[in-house]
Amino acid sequence: DAKELQREQLAKARRTIREHRARQTQFPAKRLSVASACTTRSQKYQYLAEPFVESSLFEFGTGVVIVYSTLTMMLEVDQVEVPFLINFSESFLTSFFLSEWLVRLSVHGPSWLRSIENLLDTFIAWIPGVLTVWFLQPLVAESTGFLKTMRIVRMLRLLRLVKVFRNLPMMQDLWMLVRGLLKSGSTLVSALVLIIFTLYVFGIAAVDLIGKADYTGAAEADERA
Repeated sequence: DAKELQREQLAKARRTIREHRARQTQFPAKRLSVASACTTRSQKYQYLAEPFVESSLFEFGTGVVIVYSTLTMMLEVDQVEVPFLINFSESFLTSFFLSEWLVRLSVHGPSWLRSIENLLDTFIAWIPGVLTVWFLQPLVAESTGFLKTMRIVRMLRLLRLVKVFRNLPMMQDLWMLVRGLLKSGSTLVSALVLIIFTLYVFGIAAVDLIGKADYTGAAEADERA
């Protein structure tokens, strides 16, 4: 049964998360001893910081900041007169996402940039973030089309919430729904094409049969005359 299979997958995911957390909490001394055996400071930092960077707490905190950035962008789009809050939030969020990017890159190394998801994070952190907020906005007095576009691009950070849903145990049900939608993307696109084609055909028929029909009675009057 599909529901039983879904419940088994959910239980397996929860067990995996609990086992991972147990390994992280049961062996802190072992990690410290292994870290002390590392030859360089960068290796020690990577070995000690990796559990925190991959933890649910780190992902949840990043998700909270992403939601906050979305709220500030909504205030900016609605032209709410709170310039101090918006300027402070832009600088704070740029600093936060740049620091997060640097931490992840220092822990995982250059191979972390091979993923398309991580390349998207890199683009958002540097182009709409550092380049736009710290360099272009102070130089340009008025908001140009490019700056407005960069503000819209920053909304792509909401895609990061998918990773938060995936790693948090309490969000496993929601993550399964999101994963199901992603896997059924081709089916949804096919259904959308079929619906558009059907509406187009019936729209043409409605224009010919209903839109061009004469309801004034002028044609019948001409025939009687």
